[in-house]
Amino acid sequence: MNLGFYPNNSLTLPITIAQDQGIFEASKLDVTTFPGKTGPELSAALIGGSVQISQNTPQSAFPAIRDGQNLVVLPPVAALNYQIAGSKEIADQGIGGLKGKRIGITARGSATETFARSVLSENGLDPDHDVTFVAVGGSTTMVPAYGQDQIDAFVGTPSTVALMRSHGQGIAVIADAMDGTAGALGKYGYGSFFTTTKDVMDRSPVTVQRFCDAIRKATAYIADPANKDTVVTALSKLAGLPEGQSTPIYEAEHALWTNSLNAEQWQKNTEWVLGADADKVPFNSSTGCL
Repeated sequence: MNLGFYPNNSLTLPITIAQDQGIFEASKLDVTTFPGKTGPELSAALIGGSVQISQNTPQSAFPAIRDGQNLVVLPPVAALNYQIAGSKEIADQGIGGLKGKRIGITARGSATETFARSVLSENGLDPDHDVTFVAVGGSTTMVPAYGQDQIDAFVGTPSTVALMRSHGQGIAVIADAMDGTAGALGKYGYGSFFTTTKDVMDRSPVTVQRFCDAIRKATAYIADPANKDTVVTALSKLAGLPEGQSTPIYEAEHALWTNSLNAEQWQKNTEWVLGADADKVPFNSSTGCL
C-alpha cells in the first residue's frame, strides 16, 4: 500500500509510530510512504492513483468531494493544532498587530490560509486587504523564508514554531487553536485526517480497515504516558529537533487524535470550509471506518 504523508510535521506522528513500533507489520500491511507538501498535492496523488491512502485536510478534501471526486474520509482525526506566530513585537499587539503584515502559509487556498482567514475575520481584520498572504511551503522552507525577511509572521504547528526557535528566531505565538486564543474554531476544527477513494474501499476493504485499526493503535500508543520517551524520540526525528525541544510539542499534542468521526462536528467543519455548499459533502456517504 502506498501512503501519502506530510514530511517534518507532527501530524505525521501516528504514521511514524506505526512504522517504528511494528504496528503496520503486525497488521499485515506493507506500507510505502510518499511525501507531499500540501493537501492539494496529496489529494492529486490519491485521485491519480499513485497512493491508496493519504493524510489530508478539510480544505483539500471537502472541495474535492463537493466537486465530484470519490474521496472518503477516514479516522483518526487530529484536532486543529495551528498557530499564528511572529516576532514578540507583533505578538505584544495581539492579532491586531498583524495588520499590514506578510503572513507565511504553506500554499494559497491551503488549510493554513483558511485558518488564518477565520482568526483574522473573527478579530475584526479583513483577510483580503489588511494582510498579505505569502505561499512559502512547509516548515523546512518556511524557516528560511522568515529568516530572510520574506514574511513577518506565519501559520504553522507547534513543530514549526519549535523549528524556528531552534534556528535562533525569537518567535512568539499570537493565536493558538489549542489554547482558545484562536476563537471558536479551535474547539471543533479538524486539523487533519486520512483519505482514500471509494474505488480503493470497494477493491481492498480489508486493507483499508487494517490501516484504520493500525493508526488507531498508533494514536493510543502516543497518548499512553508510559510511552512518552519513545514518542518524544520519534517526534524529534520526525521534526528534526533535539529531544529537549520536542518535549513541549509532545505535551501539547499527545492527545491530539480522536479515533472516530461524528456528524455534528463534521457539519461544523464542512460549513467552515464550504459555507453554503456544506450539504454537498454529506457525512454518511463521505466517511469510512466508523
